[in-house]
Amino acid sequence: AKLTSFIPADLLHYLTAGMLFLSAVLILIRLFILKEKPQGNQSNVSMYTKAVILGIVSGILSGTFGIGSAPFIQIGLMIMLNLSIRHSVGTTMLVIIPLAVGGGIGYI
Repeated sequence: AKLTSFIPADLLHYLTAGMLFLSAVLILIRLFILKEKPQGNQSNVSMYTKAVILGIVSGILSGTFGIGSAPFIQIGLMIMLNLSIRHSVGTTMLVIIPLAVGGGIGYI
């Protein structure tokens, strides 16, 4: 969230809209152009490394743009970890549960 102090306030909402639009375009490309790729055999180290990188990048983007991390996680799961759209959306919905509970407890 500290990155937002370096971005002019009048420009931040355009960047946020651009990130969400880019997320939608990437999902459409993955759905209709790239179609479903067969699941490749990835080593556990490779999969965990990609998952950690995805978590760090989506956390930074989420904090910077002040929106939830769901679009970034979905795209990362589909592109980096080669999950189907169904698995990507389901995993993202599962991730939201502890975030919502933690945010609710913090708010109370």
